[in-house]
Amino acid sequence: MNRNSEKIVVLIADIAESTHLYDRMGDITATNMIKKCLSLIQEIVQQQMGDVINTTGDRANCIFWDATSAVLAAKGMNEAIENYIINDTDDGMPINLHIGIHSGPVQNEENEIFGDTVNMVVRVTKTAKPRQILITEQVFNDLEATLKPSAQLTTTIAVKGNSSPLNLYEFIWEDYDTTVAIDRDKLNGLKTVQNRCLELTVQNQTYEITRHVPRLKLGRQSQNDLVIRDKSVSRFHALIELKNDKFVLNDQSTNGTFVNPQEGKPYCVKQTEAYLEGTGVLWLGEDSGLDSPRAIHYRIKPYSCINNMAKLR
Repeated sequence: MNRNSEKIVVLIADIAESTHLYDRMGDITATNMIKKCLSLIQEIVQQQMGDVINTTGDRANCIFWDATSAVLAAKGMNEAIENYIINDTDDGMPINLHIGIHSGPVQNEENEIFGDTVNMVVRVTKTAKPRQILITEQVFNDLEATLKPSAQLTTTIAVKGNSSPLNLYEFIWEDYDTTVAIDRDKLNGLKTVQNRCLELTVQNQTYEITRHVPRLKLGRQSQNDLVIRDKSVSRFHALIELKNDKFVLNDQSTNGTFVNPQEGKPYCVKQTEAYLEGTGVLWLGEDSGLDSPRAIHYRIKPYSCINNMAKLR
């Protein structure tokens, strides 16, 4: 790479909760696993014609010449590590990545990249959750048209010296879609959600699904948006998303998701989809009762009351 480059796409892949890996697995095992993951990252970067500038501890700093290659590499990194780790972890603590991508001019010297672009990527990567790929609007705008539907505006971050916040998009790399038989009469009878949001509350935490934050991951692992720590809950248990103007519960679990609507009979959703309407309660893994700390209360309310772009955490 030239010492000063006009525009480069910078990707940082950071292994999540690496200190916990050492605590749980021991120094030797954790070190070997991290080395293997960094090696997989390098392979994927090379496949997309990029370069790993350096690795520092549990982080890889990478560059690409176009946005599409960077995003495809990020997707490939997550898939490769997931395939590697799936049979080696049975305690609910696999290796996951935070990934941030931004583009702009960078400076390079002795296998180091630096400058405002790199500083911004660091901020974006720190904002990303485990297993999440966050890209800036510059990267989104430069993506091939076929990839843009997989990117959703998720949140914003403040930029020093700029009155306008920076938009961040999440690139959805996991495929949660399940082909199911849908009752078309029921589908047509449901109200649209253009002016509504789905609010979920568990204990003192509230989450919202809106046009701007259209999906919520639920499960036992920490990379989910809503985490329920219980042996009956799957690592990735379910996804609730705004889909075709409906709130859709997509269960991917072993034990199912139990739903008790205020109007209607209780039912279980297991490895299929269901529509959420009105008000009710749901449980992951088993029905533990209305007063259980695991009970997730949901309600659909007017969207006009939502002022923030990001769901509450």
